[in-house]
Amino acid sequence: GPSGVGKSTLLKCLNGLLKPASGSIQINQKEIIGISEKEIQKVRVQLGMVFQDFNLIQRISAIDNVLTGRLPHILFYRKYIYGFTFSEQDFQISFSEIPIISF
Repeated sequence: GPSGVGKSTLLKCLNGLLKPASGSIQINQKEIIGISEKEIQKVRVQLGMVFQDFNLIQRISAIDNVLTGRLPHILFYRKYIYGFTFSEQDFQISFSEIPIISF
């Protein structure tokens, strides 16, 4: 849609990054306004959002920036034991959609 109509604002509300002035937001019949940070993190795992300014981490490669999207899916013990290493499955999932992205 056109610039300034609220697309980014809507996505920020859906991700719990911005609280709407009025009304309610339900995802899968569950109210998300006022839920705990732990619960909103579960919602964020299901919703993808790319910010207009991207917020890329400058000191890591483009590939590692793409892979950071997998961090919420890596089990705690794997992070603790191996650090932030990515499995073959992480690579496959992260890059499965790249052929449809146009630059």
